[in-house]
Amino acid sequence: MKHLRVSLIVILLVACNVLADDHDPSHPHDKPDDPRLPKQDDDDTGSDNGNGNDASWNIPGGNFPQGPENTGNGLDRLTDRFEEMFDEDNGQQGSESAGIQNMFRNLGQMLANLRRSQNANPRDEGSPIPLPQPFASNPCFQSQEKIKEFSDEMSDLLPEADITENVDAGDDFMDGPDDEPSEIIEKMSDFTLECFAPMLDNHTKHQMCRLFSKKSLRSFQKLMSVGMDCVGALDDVNDDDEHDDIDDDDDDLDLPHQMLLMQHMKKRPFAQWSKSDIDRAFKLAPDTFDDDVIEGLSDDVFESSLQDLGRLVMRNKGSPAMQGALRQRIAKWRMPSRMSSADIVRVGAGLAAFDPEDIDDIKPENLADADLAGLDLDLDDDDPRSLTIGRLMMKGTQKQPSEYTRMDIRRMLPFIKTDQNLVRGLDSSTLLLALPDITKLTFDVDEAHPICRKLRELPDWDEDRDITQEKLLKLGPILGGCGNDFFDDLPPTVIQGALNAIKDVDFDDAEAGHLLGKLNIPEFKDFSTAQFRQIGKLAKGMRADDIDDLPDNVVAETLEDLDDLDMDDWKRKMYIYKAMASNNNKLPSKLLVLPHFAKALSMDDIETADAHDIKMHLANAGNVKWRRGLASALFHKIREVKPSLHVDDLHELGSIVTGMSEEDISNMRDDKMNVVNLAAQLADYDDDLTLSQSEAMAVKIRNVFHFDNRNIVEMDETDVLQVAPFLQYLPEAQFNKIKMSQPAREAFLTAMNRGAKSKISREKLMYLMGQGESMLNTQEYRMTDMGTEWDDRKVAKLGGLLQGMPDKVIRRLPGSALMRNIRSFSGAALTKVQAEAVMSKVEEHDSSWHCKRERLAQVGPFLKHLSEDKLKTICKSEMAAAASAVIKGMNRVDQAMMERRRQGFMREEAMTSPDGEKRVVQLIQESLSSDITTRRRRRAVGTPTCAQMKILGVKGAFLDVTTLSAMDNTVEFPNCLQTLGSVSDWDKDQLTALLNKAKDVYGPPNTWTVEIVRQAGSILAALTPAELSQIKLFTLDAIASAGKHHLFSQEQLKAGFYRWLNNSKANDISRVSAAEMSSLGHFICAPEPSEILLFSSSAIRGALNVIGGLRSCDINQLQAFAAKTIEIYGGNVGSWNEPVVSDMGIVIGGLKANQIRMLTAKQIAVINTEVIPYLSNDVMQSFTATQMNRFSSNQANALTEEQYRHLSASKKEVISGKVTTPFRDYPAGAAGLAHLTTLSALPCLIGVFLRFY
Repeated sequence: MKHLRVSLIVILLVACNVLADDHDPSHPHDKPDDPRLPKQDDDDTGSDNGNGNDASWNIPGGNFPQGPENTGNGLDRLTDRFEEMFDEDNGQQGSESAGIQNMFRNLGQMLANLRRSQNANPRDEGSPIPLPQPFASNPCFQSQEKIKEFSDEMSDLLPEADITENVDAGDDFMDGPDDEPSEIIEKMSDFTLECFAPMLDNHTKHQMCRLFSKKSLRSFQKLMSVGMDCVGALDDVNDDDEHDDIDDDDDDLDLPHQMLLMQHMKKRPFAQWSKSDIDRAFKLAPDTFDDDVIEGLSDDVFESSLQDLGRLVMRNKGSPAMQGALRQRIAKWRMPSRMSSADIVRVGAGLAAFDPEDIDDIKPENLADADLAGLDLDLDDDDPRSLTIGRLMMKGTQKQPSEYTRMDIRRMLPFIKTDQNLVRGLDSSTLLLALPDITKLTFDVDEAHPICRKLRELPDWDEDRDITQEKLLKLGPILGGCGNDFFDDLPPTVIQGALNAIKDVDFDDAEAGHLLGKLNIPEFKDFSTAQFRQIGKLAKGMRADDIDDLPDNVVAETLEDLDDLDMDDWKRKMYIYKAMASNNNKLPSKLLVLPHFAKALSMDDIETADAHDIKMHLANAGNVKWRRGLASALFHKIREVKPSLHVDDLHELGSIVTGMSEEDISNMRDDKMNVVNLAAQLADYDDDLTLSQSEAMAVKIRNVFHFDNRNIVEMDETDVLQVAPFLQYLPEAQFNKIKMSQPAREAFLTAMNRGAKSKISREKLMYLMGQGESMLNTQEYRMTDMGTEWDDRKVAKLGGLLQGMPDKVIRRLPGSALMRNIRSFSGAALTKVQAEAVMSKVEEHDSSWHCKRERLAQVGPFLKHLSEDKLKTICKSEMAAAASAVIKGMNRVDQAMMERRRQGFMREEAMTSPDGEKRVVQLIQESLSSDITTRRRRRAVGTPTCAQMKILGVKGAFLDVTTLSAMDNTVEFPNCLQTLGSVSDWDKDQLTALLNKAKDVYGPPNTWTVEIVRQAGSILAALTPAELSQIKLFTLDAIASAGKHHLFSQEQLKAGFYRWLNNSKANDISRVSAAEMSSLGHFICAPEPSEILLFSSSAIRGALNVIGGLRSCDINQLQAFAAKTIEIYGGNVGSWNEPVVSDMGIVIGGLKANQIRMLTAKQIAVINTEVIPYLSNDVMQSFTATQMNRFSSNQANALTEEQYRHLSASKKEVISGKVTTPFRDYPAGAAGLAHLTTLSALPCLIGVFLRFY
């Protein structure tokens, strides 16, 4: 043991570059002028190491040989490895982790090697000499007892390991200890780590801080606990690596690490913080700013940081209570009602902390006089706060819109540009003068449209052919709202001369294509990279044939530019295949890091990628939101390079961890340290994990914390910070066992404020809501008073759980508490009774809500629940200003509800009648058509414009036939054909009306140009099969535009498909490529089953995820596609990789019963819940009871009533034991209540209901 301790100390001396090397002149890394190396002695013949003793260190406890055999074979290499460890520039991601891992591995290996050397070369003990620095001043080496304690633990952490026989040849050591760097740090006692830390130089400490800030939280915590300045280290890293942009969310650490850093920074009282302290907190821990930070800052630091604090609010950073604290701190300095214009400017971006009702207290005249245009108040145009500012400015100017000056427009337009009616009332000449100010802003199409139309009222702007290049350049981003008719008569020379302004405008496909056709450019086959970049965003107007003509190398060199363009995935596939063609038919690595192209990749494309390329680009590929099948394919590819993945490796994978199977998660090591770290790595992607994956993680947590064997499970704040997102998936009986400290409770609630909760049943949400309220409860309420005394901060802290708040509790909330958190309610997938309760509270709190644009924007999703009489009270001028915000709010809730349905909750709540939405949309269109000429007189204009239809978007399908038929044929309908053709929800009467208008404008369908056919899109569903067989449905663009919409009958699909196939492929279906097949959309379901078998294997493989997402194929077609899939991947269905099963989607419904029964648990886990309702009754019956037992509760929930009725009794029993929404003809068992055990279900739910009711 004595020799072991001595050996270990020598190793550590080497590691810290204290031990001099043997001065071997042949050593490749000996550089006397390198300041990192020990200073060389002038005499290179001796080896006294600078202490006068020949060839050995004489250390208390024994001698250790320093002969050439040992140093040449190991010590020099170890020293060199330490020097290179953090300075390698090999392009490999994660080299820091590898460096630290090698550090510990080499320590263990050298320990064994040196021990053997010592045993082979015994020496007598010499006289002890003083230890050199830094050991002489290290308290760990002041006594034999401490040296023993340190060396014993290090020996346990770094076990013996063999080394290769070819060390001298420079071969790497074999694998040493299995532990990862974070695990070794976590296993170190505080004493050992305190001994170890001083022996590392600052550069190494900084790099370790940087590494562990993205890995194990507890390791990171331990580093800081022994005095490593990780706060300063990360601050320096941010500065050095240009990560100092406060608005760059991608560089933020995860929440647990941020909270740990903030805890460390909080050791200094906030009152003593300087501006540099808070700037550091902005960089390192923006999500953790809480009310205590805001309230504790000194006045000087608070005022100097106010703009940055406001920007945090605009970025939705900070804790839920931070905005309220910031608002109150500003009000403490100056109440909104007492703010002067100068005060408003001084607050600046801090205004973002105000709610609309706070802003409403500011005197309108002061707000109108304040020059906010120069401030960094970057609120969204539809933000209720922005709408409030605009409304008050209008009131404060005390002028008619036609009287606004250029200065008025400059100050006000950022906050009123959504108000189309007001913009139409501006003076055209004044608007022209203000153009230099206006064009600095960004505009949506609907915002730019009235400005362009207004300018065209000017005498020298009314004739398009008279528009000059100079005028186009002046318009800048306003061009996006001018419409196709504006460009019709523009001379090509004018467009060519203004290309620098035009190429950056986000036109739609039709406008971009129109402009491209007017440019004097070479043929696309002759394009150079420079010429392609010159057309900028107009490239989105290129058609499939144009893309096909582009040189492959031009595409490969401009992928980054193309990724920013809005285009369909099938077009992206065309670019992908051209880029691959220029790369020997292998996937270029840059496509792994471009977020939009990455989504269009197929499993086939991933297969062509080099696994080492994937590993090289993990850091950026992990930032892409991969679909499940591709994430799984990438995960498998990475396993080819590194078969044994550890938890520390998962951070480098980023979002690719969503490709782990339930089994992959379950098979990760089950010790507590490893499981907690695993949860931390998966936490950021919980929304993208399936319920099976999330529950697998919860099971691991349940096991390592011994939930089943304990009545109380204590979790400290560090544990909760890492595992919190997965605690919600524990059974309630297990969750009830958790005992958290107050900081741990706050950490849990902070975590619950993140994520959509779309995988959680409503019963479970109600339970979690009750638990969250208990965590915040400081006094006992009577059950009937629940919610009555909750303030806005308490509601804010429960924000992520508000979907579980019963309607009766919502009705008891104080109005101000609800209104200050209305955004959390309005973005949630609330039930009808919850939404009605929210709307009722709004009406109760603010009697003038119906005539304030900001209020209408806030309650947009709830308006459909109002009676027709109440809707009629809404002021149309205010509704017009809030129209875009209301529509976006409605769409946001639709998406949240749709996501719940995709997660299997289709039967959770009956679909509501669309009548309410129809009334709201009709009101919006009428409001937008009310032309304000003065404050006293309005003129009703009933015909919808294209700009209005673009605001309504998919909600335009709620307009009645009369309104649609009234659209102007000359300008508005032609400008809007593509917009109208992109809507999928038209009913039969609406489609007929739109087709009739198209015939009025363009003539009989068989005379339409290919471009008109392309733009018509969904409107083609009104044509008969005979008409479809006669139109110019010749190009991929045209058939793709129609194929997006699930509106066509089988007869129509066949007519359209064969029309295209005959003209494009000479009726040879085998010539259809993967990109072409992807473009066909629902037309893929047109061929006969016998013809489906003729599709090439490469086309099926490349388009499998598209085929799997369709709902138009009948059972015979699905069986044909399934047969092709078996032809490609083999008849042993159980051997298929999970990505295949994930991507094939509905094609599973074409498998035979015996093939269905081959599906393994891993494969069943990746069957999307949204596919299950579309499987036939026979297919569902083909699953065995054992297989159904592997269904997640949400997969079971996804079964329809019809599917369930056709199951056998034993299978019904299995499914009913899993569902959270019972079937009508068979009651759910006790297990059917989400995650409840048989005994715990009833009392638990009764307790929740009693608590709230």
